[in-house]
Amino acid sequence: MGNGWNVSLNDNNRITEHDPIFMIPKKELKLLIGGNADYEVITVYFPFECEGIDQSARGLANYLNHNYCDYRIILLGHSKSAVQFAQTLNYLEKDEKKVKLIFVSPAFGGVISDKKVMSTLGLLDRIIYRIIFVPHKVNDDITKGSYFLTKVADFSKISKYEAYLIRSRIGRKPFDMINAYLIHLDRKLSIIGDGIIGYNEQYCKANWTQEFTVEASHSGSMALAIRKMKDLAIL
Repeated sequence: MGNGWNVSLNDNNRITEHDPIFMIPKKELKLLIGGNADYEVITVYFPFECEGIDQSARGLANYLNHNYCDYRIILLGHSKSAVQFAQTLNYLEKDEKKVKLIFVSPAFGGVISDKKVMSTLGLLDRIIYRIIFVPHKVNDDITKGSYFLTKVADFSKISKYEAYLIRSRIGRKPFDMINAYLIHLDRKLSIIGDGIIGYNEQYCKANWTQEFTVEASHSGSMALAIRKMKDLAIL
C-alpha cells in the first residue's frame, strides 16, 4: 500500500519528517487490516533521498521478487504511488494471476508544474502550498511533460492484471480546512479534478477490470476508495 507519502527516516528506520496531509486515517487503516490473520499490509513510502519513481519501482520489484514470490499480492496505490506501482510491473517476476491492482487518484497524466503553481498563486497561497507540498525528485517525475512520464514510464503492463481504477473529483460535502483549500486550488489552477490531479490526468489507456469515480479531494480519496473496495469485496 502506498499513499504517495514523502518521508525522512533516521538510522532506526523511524519517520522523522513527512508530508503533512496524505496519511490514511486510522479508521480506514483498521478496516483494511482488521479481522483477517491471513495477510499482512506493507506500507511503502518515498524517502526524500529517493532518486525518482523508476528507481523506487525497481527497488520495490526487487523486494517483492525476493520476499513474496509465492504470495498473492494486492498493489493498492494512491497518487504517485499508483504510478510507482504501475512502473513496478515492468520489473515484477510474478504470475499475473497472483497480482491485483487498485489505483486511486493516480497521476498518470501528470500534475501542474511547481513553476506554474508559483507563478499563478498569490503570496499567501504560495506560502501554504509550499508548507503542504515540499519539492522532491519524485514529485518532479509526475509533473506534466517530465522526462519520466514522456520517456521512461511504461504503464502497458496494467492490462495483464486484474486492475481497478478509482478516479476522484473534488468533494464538497463535509467541510474541513484541507478539503476547502484543495477546492480553492482546483478552481484557482483550473485543475478540474481533485484539487491536485485533473480528472482526465488520472487515467491511462489500459484494459481496466472496472473503473469507478468517487467524490473526494486528493487527500480524502484513498480512505473513500478503501471503504468502497471493501464493500465490493475487491479488498
